[in-house]
Amino acid sequence: MLDAMMGSGTALVEAATLGRRGLGFDIDPLAVRINQAKTMLNTCDLNDEKCDVVGQSRRLLQDTDLVESAIQSRFDDDTKKFIDYWFLLDTQRELMTLVLTIEKIADSGLRRILELTFSSIIVTKSGGVSGAMDLAHGRPHRVNSKTPRNAIQQFERKLRQYLLCFSKQDVGKAAGVMAQPVMGDAKALPLNNDVVDLIVTSPPYANAID
Repeated sequence: MLDAMMGSGTALVEAATLGRRGLGFDIDPLAVRINQAKTMLNTCDLNDEKCDVVGQSRRLLQDTDLVESAIQSRFDDDTKKFIDYWFLLDTQRELMTLVLTIEKIADSGLRRILELTFSSIIVTKSGGVSGAMDLAHGRPHRVNSKTPRNAIQQFERKLRQYLLCFSKQDVGKAAGVMAQPVMGDAKALPLNNDVVDLIVTSPPYANAID
């Protein structure tokens, strides 16, 4: 099965669940990273590490000096100004504890999904951990009256959602099915003739861009 514009990888996951070999391409590096996480992770390892990451982050949050030092030393002035605009200081501390904990994970596959989970909680959505509110078909804007959600709690909730997704993927893994996400342009795929039996894809929607 080929998905020439794989996006978040639903087609690849479903192909593996059905026992088919899935091959996906996307020109967006984030899409490729998402799919690498979805299709190459051992769910048991993730489940074992989940509580540890969350627990370590909560404990690290008590070390105010270490967390504050990390926030101040990692970013240049422009980046810090951007972060201060979108995130309250308490949220910055919660996010930094997650960053410091995730960076200690030696397993690259496991670290990839933890990074992906982290990314998913900081996007500018109305219910997220930033001060942003969405506009229909437009760019988000900051609302000073908004109370952001706890970042560590959001991380744990998102990770549980991903675990459910990966449990489906294990069906394909058990059968020896390979899902392969690749960086590539749908207009010029590096494939020979007669190597694809089925194409399932959904091109980007033009009206989704402001």
